[in-house]
Amino acid sequence: MTLHHSKHHQTYVTNLNKALSLESSLTESADIPTRIANQQAIKFNGGGHINHSLFWKSLVPASSPHADTSNAPNLAKVLNADFGGLEKFKDKFSAALLGIQGSGWGWLVKGVENGKLDIVTTKDQDPVEAKYVPILGVDMWEHAYYLQYLNGKADYVKNIWNIINWNEAEQLFTSETIVQEQHLCISMAPLKILICGGGCAGPSLAFWLARCGHHCTIVERFPALRASGAQIDLRAQGIQVAKRMGLLDVIRSKLVDEAGVVMVDTQGNSKATFMANKSGKGAQTGTSEYEIMRGDLVRILYDVTKDNVNYVFGKTVEHFEQDERCVTVHFSDGQIDTYDLLVGADGQGSRIRQAILPPDSPDTVRRLGVYMGYWFVPRADTDNNYRKMYHIPGSRMVMSRVHSPTEGQAYFTFRDDSEELRSLLRAPVETQKEFWAQKFQGSGWQTDRLLQGMKTTENFYCQDVVQIRTDTWSKGRVVLLADAAHCPSPLSGMGTTGALVGAYVLAGEINRNSNNLPQAFANYDKVLRPFVNEIQKFNPLFVTLAWPKTSFGIMILHFIAGLLAFFRIPDIVARLSKDEKGGWLVPEYPELKSALQA
Repeated sequence: MTLHHSKHHQTYVTNLNKALSLESSLTESADIPTRIANQQAIKFNGGGHINHSLFWKSLVPASSPHADTSNAPNLAKVLNADFGGLEKFKDKFSAALLGIQGSGWGWLVKGVENGKLDIVTTKDQDPVEAKYVPILGVDMWEHAYYLQYLNGKADYVKNIWNIINWNEAEQLFTSETIVQEQHLCISMAPLKILICGGGCAGPSLAFWLARCGHHCTIVERFPALRASGAQIDLRAQGIQVAKRMGLLDVIRSKLVDEAGVVMVDTQGNSKATFMANKSGKGAQTGTSEYEIMRGDLVRILYDVTKDNVNYVFGKTVEHFEQDERCVTVHFSDGQIDTYDLLVGADGQGSRIRQAILPPDSPDTVRRLGVYMGYWFVPRADTDNNYRKMYHIPGSRMVMSRVHSPTEGQAYFTFRDDSEELRSLLRAPVETQKEFWAQKFQGSGWQTDRLLQGMKTTENFYCQDVVQIRTDTWSKGRVVLLADAAHCPSPLSGMGTTGALVGAYVLAGEINRNSNNLPQAFANYDKVLRPFVNEIQKFNPLFVTLAWPKTSFGIMILHFIAGLLAFFRIPDIVARLSKDEKGGWLVPEYPELKSALQA
């Protein structure tokens, strides 16, 4: 199938683009024979592209849950009524496939006007007639089966049923707004795409789209690559996406050595220890198997995209306007340019998001009642490869971790939902540092040492811990990505995973529907929203329990955590849990995989 997609299908796309380019130059030509021949090339190669595009969407690995017919209850009901059962339908469809003389295709189609199902065949690369909507298609050209089955065409037809994507067939059957061109085009022409934001999400999106032939530019307001920031991690579906990107090995080479989490008292005595699950089985614990510094991940993504993505540093999007043809972008340096698509990957404070929200939209920011400051500090002799958590009366908590032989990180947090503190984030950095010093000085354990390191650090950041929740992820030719659309908050541990997964889904849908961006964005929302809902689940009681107000509350927290650690409950739960967050399965986009292998 890889050869089929990367060679045969790619040939149709290449020749189609050549024919389309030639067609534009022949518009005023009197060379009628050449124009007729070119139109035949458009028909043949365009049909080959359209047919194969649906073919890939009709298939999934045999191990995928979508290969089960239970994913198509509505379609199965009609197949039972019209054909006398699913197996009888398969027999009739298989007979039609084997009856094709020469090269061609077999299709299950739905009538556009009457909605009735039928089995039809088409010759060579002729697409299905416009009066039908294709539900699933099977390629009966020799190149589809010869390498694996030689002349055993019947075995190919028999086994194709093991990899049919019944989930996709159900969606095509039940949709009332399907237009054939919307669902069959992958990329008739490359898009000119502007991505605002050069962190993790933007380059992850460009990684996929550039390999599919689209022209991507990333603008980043910082004057150089912002390869800095705190320790982050990959979890659950984020690990799967990194593997599909082929980056898991290079990520492993940059991992932070963090063995687990230790809760300590004011003398530094351990009250509870929770180890990372590095067995390769089950879910991650408080410390992920894939802990990495943000700067290292940013560099990795930059290195694998810099050769085919245009990076522009030191400027950003000032404002934009759009119509049905393009987005006109006005940059901070006064330049103006047009794009087919604008992606807002500009973080939880996204200006792109503010620009596309309806006027009466509710506040997209959900404050969780926690403030956080973090910075780098010199590593101390007492530091080791365990993250340490220290609770202080007054709903305060300090955390330290190390990431190199010379440096560590300090995280100071406290619980407070008063509006007065929000102005702190707009104050000068020195004012913010003074606030944290006064709030925590003399609090025991190593707080004074960590505060001392704050005075000279060049890596300081202060934030109100929030989620971003909005029903509006796109408008026209503008779409939001990652924290700009659905920040889950640092407390979830799923921010980086959400960015990589969101970029993968958005790239897949844009590439499949590049001629119909509204459909691409609707699919993006439909596919990704359940995952986002899962990673944004948050019980406010967690904040109360995790940041005890009194010494007695801290004692109770230590007692409960100690029991859980002693009986290894978190370890057992993690190993027995599924790696997929909420059971959400990362969708298959075979065309992205093929583009990566090309």
